[in-house]
Amino acid sequence: LSNALVAASPSTTRVVSHSQALANVLKACGNNPEEPCDRSKHIQILQDIVYLLGRTNDSHETQMFVTFDATATVHLDLVREAFPEVPWMFVYRNPDTVLQKVLTTQDKHMCLKNRRNPTKGLQDFVGNMSNQDETSPTLEELEDEEVCSALLGTYLHKALEEYEKDAPEQQQQQAGGRLVDYDEELLTKGGLFHVLEFFDVNPENEAQSRIETQRQKKSNDGKSMEWKAEEDDSEMSDAEKQANQKYVQSLHDKATQLQQQQKTTV
Repeated sequence: LSNALVAASPSTTRVVSHSQALANVLKACGNNPEEPCDRSKHIQILQDIVYLLGRTNDSHETQMFVTFDATATVHLDLVREAFPEVPWMFVYRNPDTVLQKVLTTQDKHMCLKNRRNPTKGLQDFVGNMSNQDETSPTLEELEDEEVCSALLGTYLHKALEEYEKDAPEQQQQQAGGRLVDYDEELLTKGGLFHVLEFFDVNPENEAQSRIETQRQKKSNDGKSMEWKAEEDDSEMSDAEKQANQKYVQSLHDKATQLQQQQKTTV
């Protein structure tokens, strides 16, 4: 998506991807309720950092897009309060695919750090699940698969919570949020251009060719015009399936339902 945004209009567009400065600002207040942050100052610092990231001496640059990694999702309310008129989107995908990837890469180590030092919202999310099921263990007692699945659930829960704050008309008029199914919308030409329209990016012929070139570079085989969903021949373990069923599946189903409603009202 970032590459497509730049390819649509390289001379006028800046994309800031996964800025460490922004990540540090978002996490600056920590999770200790006994040491609360001044929210107004937190917002001001966030606005200042975005301003600095957007400074340019190139008069052709007229728009900037900012992408965050998944960990920033828990701070989505802060970002939206700092930039209330800015449209945003949350990209989600099949939770089984994501969990398998997390548990078989270095992401697993980062995920499991949350067992002892949980990210914002994770403890509450697991606690709420525990209240629904008296047999549910505490965060510290969860198995590895459950910790990582609960973290995915925390991110998706926060995104849906923020999405539902917006009136339906806002979600369709570049003033609110949009849920984007990675496999269905970003991996196909028609889906990608439809997503770009949400940001009022409507590439013409030459720009479409540039985007197609990027799509070919990023496709699995480097040749096909259609990106393909990643395939993993390995089967999920029962523990992985049960973890996702408990912490993520219902949220994913809800996201898909809202995403389909979004499409039918455009």
